Amino acid sequence: MKWQVQMGWHNTLFLHWRVPTSTLQELIPDSLTIDTFDSDAWIGVVAFEMHDVRKKWMPYLPGMRSFPELNVRTYVKHGDNCGVFFLSLDTPEWFTRTIGQHSFHLPYRKRAIEYTVDSDCSTHYQSNHCDGTLEFDVTYQPVSNDGNHNQTPSDFIAWSSERYGLYSTNKKLELMIGAVEHPPWPIQAVTTDLRCHDLLKPYGLQNQPPDMIHYSPGVDTWAAGLTHA
Repeated sequence: MKWQVQMGWHNTLFLHWRVPTSTLQELIPDSLTIDTFDSDAWIGVVAFEMHDVRKKWMPYLPGMRSFPELNVRTYVKHGDNCGVFFLSLDTPEWFTRTIGQHSFHLPYRKRAIEYTVDSDCSTHYQSNHCDGTLEFDVTYQPVSNDGNHNQTPSDFIAWSSERYGLYSTNKKLELMIGAVEHPPWPIQAVTTDLRCHDLLKPYGLQNQPPDMIHYSPGVDTWAAGLTHA
């Protein structure tokens, strides 16, 4: 694969909710269909830390070494090909928003995100709208895989995590795909305290607890440029 962007996705929390397929189908291009697991459509919220982001042939920029990103996504199919379709991507980092919007046609948004990791490896992650409204607030901590914490089925983790293409539409509303390469996500059990997820208000999920939760210390990733799907 001829990659264009290199990045690390680290300290990653995956939260997932079941949703009616009809709720999501109207939010994606007509040429895509919602992919399902256990006969349900799913919305995922993924909170993580981006590391060492750079475009090919460019040096690392100081502000790109480490910053938070929060995305809302769903899972789609185009013919026999499975991929991810992003409903929103939030970060305070200007360069990533600019490259994501213009090179990958992704719905990046500017958000104020507070991200701290304590000495016990617990992470506090809080995202606020530009008007100051709290949209997301969680504390999570990876724990030993002793069978008492993470009950998310391994087949769901593989179905939702191991996807190697993202779909978007360009300014002409043509369907585009970008290939992504990374090793399999290493999975670890996690405890969570989710206090606010109002960023899911558009989907009516702001008062519902997640149906699936899992965690990964992260992977390094390479993304190719977009091509017509």
